[in-house]
Amino acid sequence: MKNGIYRIRNLVNDKCYIGSAADVRGFPHRWGNHRHQLRQQQHHSIKLQAVWNKYGEDAFTFEILLYCDPMNCLMYEQLILDIDQPAYNICRIAGSPLGYQHTTEAKRKIGNAHRGEKNNTTKLTHKNVMTVRELLGHADLKMTIRYAHLAPEHKVLAVRSLQNRRDEMLATNEMEEKQ
Repeated sequence: MKNGIYRIRNLVNDKCYIGSAADVRGFPHRWGNHRHQLRQQQHHSIKLQAVWNKYGEDAFTFEILLYCDPMNCLMYEQLILDIDQPAYNICRIAGSPLGYQHTTEAKRKIGNAHRGEKNNTTKLTHKNVMTVRELLGHADLKMTIRYAHLAPEHKVLAVRSLQNRRDEMLATNEMEEKQ
């Protein structure tokens, strides 16, 4: 069996991170995934990332605590989270971000992302939206705008562009009718 509950233990201070492997790829995949994210400075647990950076990869071990059916992984993970209260788990509810508090900077970035901004200096332009429309195969720019999550000022520009295109088409049609 490859599924169950594991812990990533810091050999220096004995603090740990608890997780579950319910995926068909099991424990080896989860440990590989954690190591990859930690090596890339991208792990979701900033606490685990900080101590990984401080002590290095050799200071950590991956330990299988319990083998179980994938359907029971979250239940057992929650039991162990409640009992052990691991130092490096940010979320206290297994399989859920409940209880996690974003930093002010993270909240700003999330807000910008929902408005279609990568950051304060990079914004989607009308040209970008037209490219996105073509790539997605939308016949209508309105459909692209609906799913692009543009900042309000970009929506105004896109609507004006649609109006200008409509006006140009009407003018072209009138000229053709006169000829």
